[in-house]
Amino acid sequence: MFRNLSVLETLTYSALLRMPKSISKSEKLKRVESLIMELGLDSCRNVKIGDSESKGISGGQRKRVRSCPI
Repeated sequence: MFRNLSVLETLTYSALLRMPKSISKSEKLKRVESLIMELGLDSCRNVKIGDSESKGISGGQRKRVRSCPI
């Protein structure tokens, strides 16, 4: 994960790289939006991931982002 990217940016980046090219970009972005809601990350969607050196989302939120099924 990139500590300088927000939750939304991280999931979007992952979706654009991992999902098949046969799926349109708008469909990928819709999937990202629905995952953010499903995982309960709406309140931190624009917060940077962070790490031990820079403050960001909580550890539980970080685990949900990392294990996201895109």
